[in-house]
This record gives sequence, C-alpha cells and structure tokens, in this order.
Amino acid sequence: MVIAFLVLTAGSLLAVRAAHGAPEREILLGGQALRRWTEQEVARVTRALAWASLCCVLGVILVVGALVVAWVTTEHSDTHPVVVRTGTGVVCGELIVADQQHVEISSEKSGKVSLPWTAVVSVKPGESCT
Repeated sequence: MVIAFLVLTAGSLLAVRAAHGAPEREILLGGQALRRWTEQEVARVTRALAWASLCCVLGVILVVGALVVAWVTTEHSDTHPVVVRTGTGVVCGELIVADQQHVEISSEKSGKVSLPWTAVVSVKPGESCT
C-alpha cells in the first residue's frame, strides 16, 4: 500500500508538472529562443504525461493487488461465538438471533437455546467455546 501511495503521488506530481510547467523557468521572448523553448517544453510535457499515466495505472494495480493479498491471507472464522451469562450458568455458542424478547444461541453441548432477556446477565463475544 505504501508503494502504491508513492507511485500514485509521483503520478500526480508529474501530471501537475505537465499542466503547469517547470517552476521558475525563464521564458525568453525572442522568436528563435521562444520556439526552441516551446519545442523542448512540448517534449517534456509529453514525457511527463506518459510517466504520469503509467504511474497512475501502476498505482491502481498495486492497490488492487494489496487488497487481493489482504483478502486471500485473512483468516475466515466460520463462527462468532458469544458467551451468555445467566443467573443459573453460562451458555457459549453461535449467536442466532437477539431481539427484544430473547437471545437464541446454537450451542454444541446444549443444542439450540432460547433465553429470555430477563434471565440474561451479560452477553459478550468469545474467542471459542472450549
């Protein structure tokens, strides 16, 4: 991502240079000197725009590549266990539903458990149900 940011920044600076010219460049108003400067400037602008385009395309490719790498290498958890504490004990399992009336948990030990909110003391995310 850092390299993509640097490449995109370089492309932007090259595009700005092409649009606004070189800073503090003296332009002579003589006919031949002005013509020579104009021809050189056209060549510089053309090169700067070509490099700017290349940097922008490469930067976008690098961003997409970084996103793909992050997507592929990130572990996917099939379950998101929760730990529900009640006045009588603890139930750990996958949260199915939590609405205004009750909390429903799918537990490996107890199966499907439905607890009214009046019986629930706390609901917290858990790492695993061991």
